[in-house]
Amino acid sequence: MDEDTARSILSAALQEYRGRPYQALAGIAGQVDVREVRAPDGTCYQLELEVLWDGRPGGAVHARRHR
Repeated sequence: MDEDTARSILSAALQEYRGRPYQALAGIAGQVDVREVRAPDGTCYQLELEVLWDGRPGGAVHARRHR
């Protein structure tokens, strides 16, 4: 695994989440988004992303990656 490529793919996925409105993020809180992304070199990466409540439901949200 090329760590720079993996970071770039993850950064792009998180940027997609940052562009979503609050209501869209709140609507998927607690659900894990699993997807496969193919890098330019052909390597396939599996991403697992989740939107979480930051403290209490209905409050702030944040996205995190699963390990």
